[in-house]
Amino acid sequence: MNIKLFLIILIFSALIAWVSSTVHTNNFSKLLTRERKVMNTNTFDDVSMENCETFAVLISDSKLAKRMSVSKDWIRENYRIELFADTVANMKQIIGHVPPGGHCYIVEQAGPWYFVQSPGSNELGWLHQSNVVGFVKKDPKTLLPCPGRI
Repeated sequence: MNIKLFLIILIFSALIAWVSSTVHTNNFSKLLTRERKVMNTNTFDDVSMENCETFAVLISDSKLAKRMSVSKDWIRENYRIELFADTVANMKQIIGHVPPGGHCYIVEQAGPWYFVQSPGSNELGWLHQSNVVGFVKKDPKTLLPCPGRI
């Protein structure tokens, strides 16, 4: 009986490890595809919808100040939005930070979570939707807004 239980646990653990590695491989595959797409574009002089990607607009310092009952100056000096290694399961593992009010490239969405890349620092991580106030289309190379609306 103990051997059967051990084998079941072993198989289940291997399955979880395989699924986890597949998800992360897919995330990095999407990033590589995006980078190839950007690198294969010959000119960025004329921003068109062809080169546009969706970026998340992060909550502003003033909205955070109201939410947290502190000053905007305190937010600017002390607060950064956290990027997590995974969604709910590993929420406590912080792997990066982005400043309030910025924009992050959306690689993937899973429920209320966005896997994002910060244009300034190129940090990657999961961001909760509570930190997102909108979306904008931008050219990923120049970071200029694209014509039209999302």
